[in-house]
Amino acid sequence: VDPTKPVALQPETGDWSPVQQLGLSALRCQCELLRSLTYFNYRSLVLQSVVQRGGSPTLEVQTLCCETLCHLFAHDHSGEVSYEAVSLISKRLQQKVITKDLEALLRTLKSVKLSVHADLSRTVHNKAKMERKKRKKLHAERDEVQIGLLEASATSDENNKKRFQADSLQEITLIYFRIVKGKVGFSLLPAALEGLGAITHLINIDTVDDLLAVLRAIVEAQP
Repeated sequence: VDPTKPVALQPETGDWSPVQQLGLSALRCQCELLRSLTYFNYRSLVLQSVVQRGGSPTLEVQTLCCETLCHLFAHDHSGEVSYEAVSLISKRLQQKVITKDLEALLRTLKSVKLSVHADLSRTVHNKAKMERKKRKKLHAERDEVQIGLLEASATSDENNKKRFQADSLQEITLIYFRIVKGKVGFSLLPAALEGLGAITHLINIDTVDDLLAVLRAIVEAQP
């Protein structure tokens, strides 16, 4: 079974053919890998496959993939996998064909753990940059003990988590804004507005002002 081809129900009977059943089983295995082995060697390829099928018109396939993504977001403690998935969802929503089937995929973004305010993004990135420089210097000095202490540091983990959260917040905000401004499927507008409502306390005031201006223009354009 070619993993790049979408699994679909036969329109005549609604039954799964043997090949389609095999494809669905393969997809279930991919989803289980993401749920239980987040750091699987080929995670990026598996994640790309699941995100792509999260907008499938076949309800069983769509539900399986979107529930897996929600589980992934809810149980991601580092933020790294979430950011990778958010980036893939962003790319999926920029494809030429945008349909209502993508709404479930868009709604999975509400499960992403976000706690870093957009105004703190620069500070978070600066701390992460300083940490990378320190690690690079220690590697150059071959100070294995200090490298080990730094990598095991709770502060290091927290800085990385905040950096990934800040990047995820920025990407999610851009996704919603592209939809609200009509640059991506307008049928997704209700889900985008709902998502924005969940993160307005984390985005800066200028972004909120831009959002209000866009919404005002949409209302005024109505007959």
